[in-house]
Amino acid sequence: MDRWLINGASVSEVAVTDRGLNYGDGLFETVAIRNGSARFIDYHLERLSEGAKRLSLSLDVQSLLPEIAETLEGHKHGVMKLMLTRGSGPRGYRPEKSASPMRIMGISETIISDTDFYQQGINLRYCETPFSVNPVLAGMKTLNRLEQVLAQSEWEAHDVQEGLMSTLNCELVSGTMTNVFIVKEGELQTPDLSNAGIAGVMRRVVIEQANRINVPVRTCSIYRADLEEADEVFVTNSLIGLWPVKAIENQLFKPGAITRSIMGALAKAGVQECEV
Repeated sequence: MDRWLINGASVSEVAVTDRGLNYGDGLFETVAIRNGSARFIDYHLERLSEGAKRLSLSLDVQSLLPEIAETLEGHKHGVMKLMLTRGSGPRGYRPEKSASPMRIMGISETIISDTDFYQQGINLRYCETPFSVNPVLAGMKTLNRLEQVLAQSEWEAHDVQEGLMSTLNCELVSGTMTNVFIVKEGELQTPDLSNAGIAGVMRRVVIEQANRINVPVRTCSIYRADLEEADEVFVTNSLIGLWPVKAIENQLFKPGAITRSIMGALAKAGVQECEV
């Protein structure tokens, strides 16, 4: 990161007693910076606020706005990371009710994704690392991402851009860093995240845009057999926007009409990467 703000101060060190460091006790948001603005920042702050309530973390969203503006100064394109931890506390899992949460913001430049990914699609693989089922944490972007770390460690091939993660019951949850959508018989489907996974901001935007352009969309249980029967597949996150999928291991796909229509709608909504 080029710059850090911690509780509004320009520093870059965290106390070793911080519960985010010790237990992953906190939340984070990854926000795309495009043309000097934080894309879909309202949605990110809404999710951060909802997660804070679920974890009983004190958060005044309005107090973040001037800090976000200060962090953005001088940056046209990049990624902002917002973190909220429970703050420092004594050893042990039980949190103190009087703990003071810590706000951390950092921003860095990023490399623009290969345009071929948007035009021709990417390659996926199936991951062996399972996604844990826990409705108490489902939907939130907590600081504990060890499952994703292990899943991404499963491959080094540069011709594979993303891996698919499922529960032990073989129900698809997401990619390691993306949400997944499939098209079957003209309907857009995405995994139900009631019990596992992260409800991505770009996932939300895709569902909104699908409704706007009258593409039927449904959240439901998806299994490998559904992927094998899918007509189109694509993945999304806040930084990339949308990548069509051209292959899942030996199964081939082509970016179809619905994928392209969603990409067009995203481009009009400000996701400039999807202008192909």
